[in-house]
Amino acid sequence: MLYIDDIDRCNSHKLISIIESLRTILENPEIQERLVVICSVDESKLMKAYEMEFKENGYTNEEIEQYKREQLDKLFIFGVKLPTLDSTQLNTYLSSLIKDSSKANTDFANHKVKSEGIPFSTYRKKESLVATAANGVIELNDENIKEIFQDFLMNHGSKNFTPRKIRIMYYQLLFALSLSAKGGGAFTDRIAETMLMKSAGLQYEHDKETAMSDIIDMAVPY
Repeated sequence: MLYIDDIDRCNSHKLISIIESLRTILENPEIQERLVVICSVDESKLMKAYEMEFKENGYTNEEIEQYKREQLDKLFIFGVKLPTLDSTQLNTYLSSLIKDSSKANTDFANHKVKSEGIPFSTYRKKESLVATAANGVIELNDENIKEIFQDFLMNHGSKNFTPRKIRIMYYQLLFALSLSAKGGGAFTDRIAETMLMKSAGLQYEHDKETAMSDIIDMAVPY
């Protein structure tokens, strides 16, 4: 049994090259009897790769729609697609992630670090997105983060978040909390929501001259 994972991370030409190579190998009857190939792949990316390939070769849009699906039928005898997670499943995963992470991570909301200068914009004053810790603003803890995540997933569940994406977004928040504590700034639910919106690729309001703006850009690089 040959298991192939993450090929959808390749560029489109390499992705198709790998798939076509596998198909060529399996055309040998003797190999067919002795080898089973299982591919873990995002079918939408695979179809997009074939779409680009056919378009480069001058096929019409109607032909592309037909041929790219035929290609998948030729490649795979059987396919299983995981259903999109609903908000309840995402929240269950998030709860387990926070529970496991809390054993190994410092609670940044209550962890005060003596400031050694301000290396990022925790104190910018132009219509500050958040106030500073010196003004007595309550910072986030794990329970607050969980509530913010739950509200966010309930409102934007149509984005089809995966467990991997939830984990990335959660770790981005933890990283930003650490940065804000180091700089002496207060990290509130509004800044968390802004980060989640940016990480999910949604429209959000973000002024680079407001407080904590550098931390958002550092913790959510794309």
